[in-house]
Amino acid sequence: MTIKHGRVSQRVLVINPNTSSFLTDTFHPILSSLPISDHIKLSYWTCPSGPAMISSLADMYESASHCLPLLLDISQEYDGFLAACYADHPLVRQLQIHMGDKPVVGIFDASIYAALRLLSPGSRFGIITTGLAYEALLTEGVKNLLGRGQGDVTRFAGVAASGIGLADIVDNQHQPAMPRTREKITQATAKLLQSGRQGDVNVLCMGGVVLVGMEGWVRDACEAELGPAQGRKIKVVDQLAAGMLTLDALLCGRDVQTSAHSPQPPRMTSPRLRDQRPCDACRTRKARCLFSSDDAFVCDWCNKRSIDCTYLLSSVPKKRALPASDDTTSQKQAPYSRRRKHTHDTKPVLTNYAQLSGNSLLKETLGHKNRESILVIGATTDFDPSLTRSLSWNTKGELSNFRPPQTLRRPNPTTHFMTRPDSQEEIAAELVNLDAIENFVRPHGPELVRTYFRIVHPSFPILHKNVFLEKYGRSYRELTPVGLGAVYILAMNWWSYSTVLSNSPKPDAKELESKVLSMLFDSHRRPKISDLQGGLVLMQSPNAGSWALTGHLVAMGQNLGINVDCTDWQVPDWERGVRKRVAWALFMQDKWSALIYGRGSHIRPDDWDVRPLELSDFPETAKDDDSDEGSADIEKGKKTFLHMVALTEIVSDTLDSFFTLKALRAPTRIEDVLDKAKPIQLRLKAWHANMPPGLSVDDTVPRKLSSVGYLHLAYYTAEITLHRAILRCRALSTSPADAQLHALTRKAAEARFTSALEFVKRLKAEHFQSFWYFSSSASLAIIGIFAGILCVTSQGDDVDEAVGLAAREDYMTKLAEYRWVLRVSSTGAEFMKYAVGVLGAQIHLLEEQFGENARRVCGSGAQQEQSQAQQMTNGHSGSTWSPDDESNEDGLGALERDEVAVGDDNALLVAFFDQCFASQYDVSDWVQQTEQVDQ
Repeated sequence: MTIKHGRVSQRVLVINPNTSSFLTDTFHPILSSLPISDHIKLSYWTCPSGPAMISSLADMYESASHCLPLLLDISQEYDGFLAACYADHPLVRQLQIHMGDKPVVGIFDASIYAALRLLSPGSRFGIITTGLAYEALLTEGVKNLLGRGQGDVTRFAGVAASGIGLADIVDNQHQPAMPRTREKITQATAKLLQSGRQGDVNVLCMGGVVLVGMEGWVRDACEAELGPAQGRKIKVVDQLAAGMLTLDALLCGRDVQTSAHSPQPPRMTSPRLRDQRPCDACRTRKARCLFSSDDAFVCDWCNKRSIDCTYLLSSVPKKRALPASDDTTSQKQAPYSRRRKHTHDTKPVLTNYAQLSGNSLLKETLGHKNRESILVIGATTDFDPSLTRSLSWNTKGELSNFRPPQTLRRPNPTTHFMTRPDSQEEIAAELVNLDAIENFVRPHGPELVRTYFRIVHPSFPILHKNVFLEKYGRSYRELTPVGLGAVYILAMNWWSYSTVLSNSPKPDAKELESKVLSMLFDSHRRPKISDLQGGLVLMQSPNAGSWALTGHLVAMGQNLGINVDCTDWQVPDWERGVRKRVAWALFMQDKWSALIYGRGSHIRPDDWDVRPLELSDFPETAKDDDSDEGSADIEKGKKTFLHMVALTEIVSDTLDSFFTLKALRAPTRIEDVLDKAKPIQLRLKAWHANMPPGLSVDDTVPRKLSSVGYLHLAYYTAEITLHRAILRCRALSTSPADAQLHALTRKAAEARFTSALEFVKRLKAEHFQSFWYFSSSASLAIIGIFAGILCVTSQGDDVDEAVGLAAREDYMTKLAEYRWVLRVSSTGAEFMKYAVGVLGAQIHLLEEQFGENARRVCGSGAQQEQSQAQQMTNGHSGSTWSPDDESNEDGLGALERDEVAVGDDNALLVAFFDQCFASQYDVSDWVQQTEQVDQ
């Protein structure tokens, strides 16, 4: 509030909560033409980050999460706020809570209230909007608004979509006649008028800022549909005018219901404000100023006495207390700690989702409640379902008097959960952790969330975007520390891919990761699905993964009943989809961890009862794609995830068949191994053949990231793992037939490595910079190790020395080429650096074993790679990722201890067999299957 010529000048901020500055520019001519008080000065604000357009509930919550912190930081500069988004936007309610006595008006609210005031007895109002998605969204919004006691829902006639979008009005800047856009408005108007009962619709609201300025077309359409006389009786509510005039009345202290400007909605909940404070003279006499007219700048008292009407004695406005400084904050975090404290820190956190008004996904949830943990009851515990058969369950399947404060919940007749509310001490500790995480990244939290859902989530869709954004939009405190922290940590890997983040200093992700990991280990006492989701997301971070943590997540998932079929559970459809996606993500985490760490799987087939994933289990579709440069494609990511699950099932059977402790110890003939391998190879072939063309490595879109690379890499890892099992076998004789069999199996194995090498060479920048599954670094190393296995087993008693030497040199040449490709590519793909170090050490061992020939083939680069590998071992590499390493400091050693992930090959030090032996087993069919896949 400023003073100009003795009068109070009040500043109003017009808020566009999406990122389209073009739309904001369209507000200027409309608002500047309105008869508002001349001492009100308008400023315009466009959200710098978030959705470009708002077309869903998720968009609204995401938009609110971006806008609110930024608006709170500048709120003291303004006296009123106009939210220019035509929807029941949560930002309006949030600002009304935080702004105190400053009025906040949403154009949606003001438009509906204005329509109610304009209705004649027995008539109804309707809304003309933009896209089809808004019909349901605005219908729900009107019901929510009127359901809060502000009006009669029966007076609402409905919503008609015109199909007009932002592209239409942008295009129309070059088409003055705009016939196509006008036709859309005409059709929507006619549709809405025809839906009425005997012409009872007599008020139409313009429902969408894209439609600003098209009110005249609606009036013309009314006359065309109803005739000139009847059509002129239809009242059209201008959304921006309704909002601005309402705000003007509130700022000037007029009763909104009797505003002289136009019929207006009922009085808002904000208190009445004076348009000025007393001048010095009137303040001294404890009276308010009176003016002879609206244009007067000197009050009547001062004018009659010919004295100066000054405002010099006014009291200094009270300043908000600054947040206490934190002496423990590190110097590098100072830019974040000096910022204004987020007001969510003191806002009560919603705990009872059943009482939520409006269209919330959380009302009937089992596992996504804010301050409640769940625990599935096993079949052999101190509880039996038969004890409760005759008891009375409520409509949710709950038994509240079982063990208070715990509640027994039965989603179906055979599955029981114990739900327990968190104690006040537990809640307080969790809020401290949440505040610490948010303070660590402030003010970048909303943009990190947007980056995560733009780049990571499409390829790893284990969160429910709308649920996360609904909670986050109200307060980050509705999430769990692990769930919130994991999203922030992973999103930091794409810091430079956000125009908002790239110009700001990046917080220390490793420090935050260390804190969140400790919180994850503590979360098992009060398991929540969001903690399991956060743990799985965190495992995708280059530095976080370990075998111990995998076991922790599997145990947490079993506590949550994630391995149980939820098809017939009494939970919302979206929650069933979430449970299935999380379940299969946990399955993949366990199986691929078992492969790369050389361990036995935690998940047994008999204890896994989860239905296969279907497309209906994924709520997002192509229409939810983010248009920003560097985003990932939702449909492609969805299919990638589905195919990765299917591939993991084949990998699981491979590990069970060949790499259990008993399978490794058992003496096997190569004929038996090939018998077991053939059906797995056929499944791999079928999997590869059924891959959609859109998942091809060559199918990339300019300026869009593609994560299909990790899927193809996983496929080659699965193939090579199967071939390692075959090469592990020793022959029982040295017959010519055995030699032929040996040659055939090695030919197939060599084809696998050659295909993997060609795949890596085909990768593009769109792949390197995208999301890569956690096992990708180790998979690249395993492929290189396989080349070493082929090399050291290339010469045996059944192979001519010259032939064996030539084969070995060929393998080492390809290995050197593979290492070189990874080395060059690793400059743009950090996850590859681990494999480069491993292969450098491997080549050094080969040179030591095979002497001058190996050094000649591999070249002098091996010594450099060995040095890099040693640096990785000592924790000095540019990439700190290392599998199964609790301290994240022993990169190469962990893989060596696990014997290169599976089995006891140890191919770098000894040859596994002296000769490949077999009897008269015919493997030509099997080899042909392998070659066909390569082709």
